Amino acid sequence: DPAGNSTRLAREITLVTTPPDVLVANPQDDEWTNQALATVSGQAPPGTQLEINDRPVGVEQDGSFQYELFLEEGDNLIRVVATDDVGNLTTQERLVHLKTRPPLLALNLEEGATVGDATLQVTGRTDAGTTVTVNGQVVPVGALGDFQVVLNLFQGDNLIQAEARDQA
Repeated sequence: DPAGNSTRLAREITLVTTPPDVLVANPQDDEWTNQALATVSGQAPPGTQLEINDRPVGVEQDGSFQYELFLEEGDNLIRVVATDDVGNLTTQERLVHLKTRPPLLALNLEEGATVGDATLQVTGRTDAGTTVTVNGQVVPVGALGDFQVVLNLFQGDNLIQAEARDQA
């Protein structure tokens, strides 16, 4: 001003360009389950705005978060988005597979069949990615779900037990 008075201001500001660190502890990526209710949990910096599949989720003072959601049969994408107070974003995704139906299991044998050879080739079909056991023996399953195994039979009645177990 004309009298020579002046005013000076100084402000310290902080530039933050690093997005918030978020740890999604559960579920694991590419996880298989047979339970429709999934819990998403983990850690984020306190004060972070968090969304899971576009739903706001609170972050506790200790940084923990937890959210339950219902999965649909098949593949489910879970997206966790964390935003700090200046707009930096972190996004993490988890793919979770829900399978509630048991796997298909078909054999080339009918109940009560009679055979004349002590060596029997058993063939069958199941869902791809399934583990099959026949009489306690793990049998390799092809990419299309087909399998085969040779069994040695005893004179008289023989019990053939097959089990198919999927990843869920």
